[in-house]
Amino acid sequence: MGKQRDVLPIVEKFYSLQGEGFHSGLAAFFIRLAGCDVHCPFCDVKEAWSDHFPLLPVEELVAEIVSNKAKHVIVTGGEPCMHNLDLLCQNLQSLQIATHLETSGTHSLSGSWNWICLSPKKNTQVKEEFYL
Repeated sequence: MGKQRDVLPIVEKFYSLQGEGFHSGLAAFFIRLAGCDVHCPFCDVKEAWSDHFPLLPVEELVAEIVSNKAKHVIVTGGEPCMHNLDLLCQNLQSLQIATHLETSGTHSLSGSWNWICLSPKKNTQVKEEFYL
């Protein structure tokens, strides 16, 4: 998994309602990124651990989000912070689309986020930047 900015490995993408947490019921465009090195035994998307998914240009991803008229985007994984999310966030926020991140906090933070759902995992170290 690299930190390349202009493409992201996409497991799935879809427009739906947030089903859990503080923003439960929020209409949002979900992006599930490939790759995870945490490997929780209770993970419900183990197929996302692999990095063998198509790379999609950020520009195309943003165009699809805009075509769905999404006001919120939720980026999840796998572990999304394994990827550089700066360009994705810059493009979305320039269009006044809110960015939400779901992460274990085990990798450095990239991108600018309106909301971060931090879900620490047993036997992992959360990066200090998530506590600031």
